[in-house]
Amino acid sequence: GMLIPLATLAEGDVRERDGRYLCPDCASVVDFEQDVFEGHQVLDRIGSGTVGFVYRARHLFTDRIVALKILRLREGISQKSVMRFLREARTISQLDHPHIISIYDINEYRDGYYLVMEYFAGRNVQQIIESAGPMPIEDVINIAGQIATALTYAFPKNIVHRDIKPANMLYSHDTALLNILRCPPSYLR
Repeated sequence: GMLIPLATLAEGDVRERDGRYLCPDCASVVDFEQDVFEGHQVLDRIGSGTVGFVYRARHLFTDRIVALKILRLREGISQKSVMRFLREARTISQLDHPHIISIYDINEYRDGYYLVMEYFAGRNVQQIIESAGPMPIEDVINIAGQIATALTYAFPKNIVHRDIKPANMLYSHDTALLNILRCPPSYLR
């Protein structure tokens, strides 16, 4: 239902499906929202970024609700960047802390890679602030304390986030989680 930019058409990166023309982003939404993906029933899209989408899904074997982060490889993304991202995701998957989003699995599929991550039903702090205004000081102190414990845990393992901001923190019912993987690859040392 959206216009496709002329540059996207000129690059030839548009797919025809059921009599409709889809840009790469819309094509991937259609691909993942209408069927089972790699043993997961996709429930709904919960986010998007520059290289992919995040979906809430149910793992068919364990019945666990998870977050699927789908990373589509496109032209212009260097193999070096992909390998660095995968190496960092592998490192982060070794972390086990109650205030860090867990990575359960990293795998390849036909168009790129996907990560199976812990699903947290909260919103990111940036969304909370934008919708409700400044947070109560008690909540801010609670979030800061929990995120500080996550950073203290990660630092001896040579993981430095360097992009601490409200959009990288999830919060709900007095629980805060840090999404380390959201930081750009160069931000991990």
